Amino acid sequence: MSGRFSEAHPFGNGHINDTFRIRNEVPGSPDYVLQRINTHVFPEPEKLMENMSGVISHIKHQKRYAHLVPELIETESGAFFVKTESGFWRMYRFVEGAKSFDRAENEQQVWEGGFANGSFLKALESFPIEKLYTVIPDFHNMVTRIRQFEEALETTSKERKEWAFDEIISIQKKKATWIKMFQSAVTGNIPVRVTHNDTKFNNVLLSEHSKKSCVIDLDTVMPGYTFFDIGDGLRSAVISANENESDLSLVVVNEHFYQSYIDGFIDGSDGLLTSEEKQLIPKSGGYMAFIMAVRFLTDFLKGDIYYKTHYAEHNLGRAKNQLYVSALFEGIS
Repeated sequence: MSGRFSEAHPFGNGHINDTFRIRNEVPGSPDYVLQRINTHVFPEPEKLMENMSGVISHIKHQKRYAHLVPELIETESGAFFVKTESGFWRMYRFVEGAKSFDRAENEQQVWEGGFANGSFLKALESFPIEKLYTVIPDFHNMVTRIRQFEEALETTSKERKEWAFDEIISIQKKKATWIKMFQSAVTGNIPVRVTHNDTKFNNVLLSEHSKKSCVIDLDTVMPGYTFFDIGDGLRSAVISANENESDLSLVVVNEHFYQSYIDGFIDGSDGLLTSEEKQLIPKSGGYMAFIMAVRFLTDFLKGDIYYKTHYAEHNLGRAKNQLYVSALFEGIS
């Protein structure tokens, strides 16, 4: 780390961690990104950082993929984090010449996002998966998420249950379909891989130079399945509006973007995917949108304790949005 501190200001729009851009007043010296890890969501941040530093080191040692992950900044003692009274902190070098987009603007951007996430899987093909901690058990396990939803339904207030009546019914009608898909996939021939598990489109910093994008937000890197990553990318990259949009008439699937993202992901994964993994791609977007709807509604029923919200029914609106997106993907699968 070099230079002198100039200023810091909030940066990005993530749901979980607090993120700040650190401006450097020394000409020619880099800026930095400082993050406070949400230890309510990640109660063992040391394990999270061991995962992250190991994965970054593994990728940085591959010339072909070195651009694909950010540079973690070490402390004077050689650690990659600092624990203080104000929280658990880490820092990255700011990635110059790259931008994050909440919504894709064209097919090339969509392809680049898919390519970056597919390349991330390929770059970690040889990473020893047994060295990874599972920082959030059953993160995309539909059986677990439905159980958590049903537990929240039992303990929520009468008022919140009434507000969410339609969404509760929608989840109850469709839960068996998605549980069956999950159980069929994970008990079949689908390999467990090192996956990102949070491949929202804005978690790829798109480069001005083709095929040089950077994958960020590596908190949830752990063992998983490829349909988690491609599905999360699809639900965020190819829909016309994000999960906060309450006017569902504005929420549509761009089918050209849909195919471009899939093409980019397959190209980036460079022959990694098995035929069984490819067969799950058409269902992956619907699966991930539905599981996000379940998670948003569960948080609403529990009193909004997980996701950052900006108004009383924010998580309920997000759940409604993602249920709609899931149904859209079912219509084209």
